[in-house]
Amino acid sequence: MKIAYAFRRCSLYPYNGAGFPTSAADRKQFLSKVKEIGFDGIELPAMNLPDTEVANLRSELEGAGVPCVAIRGGGGAAHPRVAAANKRSMINAVEFAAKVGAGVVNSTVTTPPRDPNGKGTY
Repeated sequence: MKIAYAFRRCSLYPYNGAGFPTSAADRKQFLSKVKEIGFDGIELPAMNLPDTEVANLRSELEGAGVPCVAIRGGGGAAHPRVAAANKRSMINAVEFAAKVGAGVVNSTVTTPPRDPNGKGTY
């Protein structure tokens, strides 16, 4: 299966800072191009949208023939300074994935090491 990480910065639409095209025409053009290139689905970032907007997004994606197959979740939860916030982000990502129909949530377990030869930051 080929998937595209969708709505990442400036593909075929003006980037609005949130990674989500606000214009329906821009989304339609982007999704059409994704389908034309041969992708089977897309990966989206977790988004905090009202349920009606999530339902509309899911319908739009499935109607274009490129359903959401994966959600990019929150950061690592191993470090005490960020664990609570990242845990909440991951819960939000799982809830969003269920609503948009994605069967996969991607995430990290640890953060990159400060020392390239060292172990990760736990």
